Amino acid sequence: MKWKKYVNKKSIALLLVIVISSLALIFFNYYVIKITASIRSYINGESNYSKGQKDASFYLIRYLESESENDWIQYQENMLIPFGPRDFRVALLNDSSRAEMHRALIQGRNNPDDTDNYIWLYKNFGQFSFMQEAVASWTKGDHYNEKLDSIAHYAHAKIAQDGKNQLDVDLVKAEIIRINKKLSEVEYSFSDALSRISRKVEGWLKLANVIFVILIVGGSGTYFLILIKRLEKSEKKLIANNTKLEDINAALDRFAYSVSHDLRAPISSLKGLVELLKLEGEQAQLPKYLNMMNDSLKRQDEYIKNILLHARNRRMVNDFRPIQLSVVIDEILTDLIHYDGRDKVEIKVDVPDEVVTDENRLKIVLSNLISNAIKYRDDYKVPQIEIFSSASPDGVLITVQDNGIGIQEEYQSKIYNMFFVTNNSKKGTGLGMYIAKEAIQKMNASISLASTYGSGTRFDLFIPHVLKDNLDTDDN
Repeated sequence: MKWKKYVNKKSIALLLVIVISSLALIFFNYYVIKITASIRSYINGESNYSKGQKDASFYLIRYLESESENDWIQYQENMLIPFGPRDFRVALLNDSSRAEMHRALIQGRNNPDDTDNYIWLYKNFGQFSFMQEAVASWTKGDHYNEKLDSIAHYAHAKIAQDGKNQLDVDLVKAEIIRINKKLSEVEYSFSDALSRISRKVEGWLKLANVIFVILIVGGSGTYFLILIKRLEKSEKKLIANNTKLEDINAALDRFAYSVSHDLRAPISSLKGLVELLKLEGEQAQLPKYLNMMNDSLKRQDEYIKNILLHARNRRMVNDFRPIQLSVVIDEILTDLIHYDGRDKVEIKVDVPDEVVTDENRLKIVLSNLISNAIKYRDDYKVPQIEIFSSASPDGVLITVQDNGIGIQEEYQSKIYNMFFVTNNSKKGTGLGMYIAKEAIQKMNASISLASTYGSGTRFDLFIPHVLKDNLDTDDN
């Protein structure tokens, strides 16, 4: 699939960091908000608890003075408010029903929407030290409320029985005031505990947000940089491909022009010779014209063969195999048995080595080197070609050496160019060495040239050893 080339392990890891951090941030903030809402519920409940207890104490003291049942009823109603949270805590400890817990919290005048937060915070964080500290103050306050209620019922019973005659009102009031003072201390302690919890939660929230934001921003930034680098790499590759395509198009234009020109040249030559034959009256000139026509056809045939060889070389897939050089050279020399001038050249062969390479491409290269050595022989000497090889730990060196006319120094750097030919009388097609160079590159081989004009030319073809792993891969 196309998307796979744009995705690697690093980008997947960064995306996972971003996604996990984002989910963790959402998760963490959700629970922090829930904890904060629950703490707010407890603070609101503590406010109702404190107000209910203070109002109950007020009506109790007033009842001691007025002996009015209305004041007593007001005391009882307000005392139910702090007893609601007490009943809720007891219900939680006894694992009572949720309905019982809700009832107790509503009795404490808590908002019905906050009751679930009450239960959730206590159940999930009741064992934590900060919560246990608040619950300890809460339990202590319940103990003082129960003591206050006990004094209240004792005073109510005495007043109902014989008025205030049997009751030391001042002593009871003093005890109520003392309990109220203790309850205020407990309520402050409970409020402080809740405030500390709230500050801790706020600190956790800030820290977590900073960490997750760093992870998200850092991951996103890194991923963005990776994407930028990939885009830059893709842009460079695109520019390189466009440049390469432009070069290929230019080469194709030159190729098409040259092919059309060079294919037409022998045809034009043949047409000219045919016209000359029509005008020629002497039969003795006929063989001369036929030989000229034959030479034109040979050049055209060689040219077409080179074009086909060039196309095949570009399409072929490397097929690395162990090859006996002596067998390859024998086959090439057999193919060149009728090559023009072959019978005039003495060829010495000493190639005992084996190479691992692409046989077809090797034949293309060596056939070009040997045929050029024959073509560019020096007929003023005894033409000789030597073909020999030597092995080393790195590979095999194959040498093709002749005593031909050589190559002028200014042409030596151009002989591998497409359609380049030297300005000698034995003009070639200008494709042979270009095709050979392409084949050498595809074989992962290399070639070097040493030539002295008028003395001869030497080509050294180096074929590196192919690792067994590469050979197995090519076999597959």
